[in-house]
Amino acid sequence: MFDDYLGVAGDPSKTGKSVGNDIRKGKCTCMVTHAIRSIKDPSTLEEFRGILGKADATDAQCARAKEILEKAGSIDYAMSLAKSKAESAIARIGFLPESEDKEFMIGLARFSIDRES
Repeated sequence: MFDDYLGVAGDPSKTGKSVGNDIRKGKCTCMVTHAIRSIKDPSTLEEFRGILGKADATDAQCARAKEILEKAGSIDYAMSLAKSKAESAIARIGFLPESEDKEFMIGLARFSIDRES
């Protein structure tokens, strides 16, 4: 989930990948499914679907798809879902005794949502 977030909303100079890659590939991410369910305007939904999976989509078209995802609340949704899953994972190991292994697992869960690349 968070990797999908970075693929659309991350800084390309830090992630090392173009913001439009996942859009051009038509990846069915949680953001995409959220947007398709949330977009109420039929013309906006048609525009979004027309860009999604278009291998030769321009940077401007990918930027427009990102804008549509933002307006649909889909980018925030993906970030919130990723954070919720990480916090749930941390809570599920709460019963474990304190140890380096437990701290490593907690650190890994937090890293998975705090990273920039």
